[in-house]
Amino acid sequence: MCERNLFPCIQRGTAAIADSQGLSMCSVGAVLQTLQFQTVQHQVITCDSQPAKDNGILTFVTGKLVVDNNATTPINFAQTFVLYPVQGGSWYVHHDMFRLNYG
Repeated sequence: MCERNLFPCIQRGTAAIADSQGLSMCSVGAVLQTLQFQTVQHQVITCDSQPAKDNGILTFVTGKLVVDNNATTPINFAQTFVLYPVQGGSWYVHHDMFRLNYG
């Protein structure tokens, strides 16, 4: 069963791809719960955004992930996502593509 309370930025209809695997709202949560590390630090290198249809925001981010304080071998990543507003002033992720860049 999908535990929605764990992932408030994900809503029904969210489309996600992580390393070429299409993920539903529930499978995103399942993947996040099975990761084998304790800590992750995001080092954002670039972040570009532009307006999207219906007051959305399209964002592209590149950077490095430092996993379990191993700063000597950070993992490069790229992520593109679209945010849409919801009532009450918050946002949700409508589309999300995430890629680890090894090598």
